[in-house]
Order: sequence, then structure tokens, then C-alpha cells
Amino acid sequence: MRFLCLHGRGTNGQILEAQTAAIRIELGDSHTYEFVDGVVPAKLAPEIEGLFPANDDYFDYYGESIESKAQALKDLDDLIEQDGPFDGVISFSHAGVLATAFLIREAKLYPTKHLLDPTFKVAIFFSSVQAVDPVLLMESGTQKFLNASNGTLIHIPTAHIWGKDDATWGAESKSVAGICDPEKRMIFIHSGGHEIPGAKAKSDLYGAVHSIRRTVDAAGVAQCA
Repeated sequence: MRFLCLHGRGTNGQILEAQTAAIRIELGDSHTYEFVDGVVPAKLAPEIEGLFPANDDYFDYYGESIESKAQALKDLDDLIEQDGPFDGVISFSHAGVLATAFLIREAKLYPTKHLLDPTFKVAIFFSSVQAVDPVLLMESGTQKFLNASNGTLIHIPTAHIWGKDDATWGAESKSVAGICDPEKRMIFIHSGGHEIPGAKAKSDLYGAVHSIRRTVDAAGVAQCA
């Protein structure tokens, strides 16, 4: 499978590449990964200060404004058109808003495509931020947060991975899982915090990889070398 990989706030594609290294090794060499930087300059995320140089270039995909989020979604459209197709999307933290927005909009505006020939056949969410309604966002400039009370909004196979000690984003990750098809979603809660399981926590790493593998299998996409 070919994955589009979207990094967290105040980082970049290179950092996400490092954060997912152990997982990608365990998944094997039948997948390829495209790591794409955001376009909004940002300071290095506080939780990884000291691990990466403070004076490097770091990014977000969107700012605080509704206009910025709407523009990020348009930018994602352009990226997929220019560099796609992709089989799946992997997102960490703040990038989850962008990934869910794309999937929800496709399901609302193009339901037949979303069910039969979705742009992304599978989505992997690490510590995702709560989803917003993309149609309201783009058509009326209104930000409405979504949760399980809104029903199933994403119908492709999904994996939702977050840490039990992630006090803030754990609840939001659960909220994102709640809008995904319960028969096609995998949930794995690891022992850490706001992070992607790595080689130092073998049981967490293997649990995350198992969830991703089952999700990929459920997508039924032919793997490519």
C-alpha cells in the first residue's frame, strides 16, 4: 500500500518518519510512505523539545482560524490530485483533523464513491484531535465538532491508536473512533502518552502493528512492493 503520512503540530515529515520508524519496520517492505510537510511555520512542539534542534523548520497544516482549516483541506485536495493516488492515510495528532475532514466530506458529498471507490481505502489515526464538520467549515465558515452522537460518518476501515496516559487527546481519539464504522475499526490503547509506540515499548509496538495489519487486511487492497 502507498500511504500519505501527515505529521503532528510543530513538527515536520522528517520527524514523523522517525516517530513511525519502528512501526514501519514491523509492517515490512510491502508498503511505501510519502511524508508531507505542513505549510504553516510553527515552533517545535514542546513535548519533543530537546530531541530535535530548536532552530530547524517546523510546521502545522493549519492555524487556529476557520479559514486556515478550510485552506488546509483545499491544499490536501491539490496534493492528492498532483501526487496521488494513495491507498491509505496515516495521521498523528493535529493532522487527524485534516484526515477526518477529507474522509467525512467525501462520505457526505460523494457517498457512492466513499463506499465503492474511496480516495483512501484505509486510515490510521495516532492520538487524533477531534473531528470537525468539513462541509459546514467550507460552506458557511462554521466549526462544529463531531462525535459518536452524529452517527457513523467514515465507512472505510480505520485504526485508532492512542496512549492511556494521554489525558487530553485520548478522549478526542475516542471521539474520532466513535464516528467510524464500528464493524471496520480497530482500537488499540497503548501504555504511553501522546506519542507513537516505538521500539522501547515492544508490547505497545506489536499491539499497534497488529491493529494496523488487521485494518489493512480489511481494506482488501492489493499490496505493492
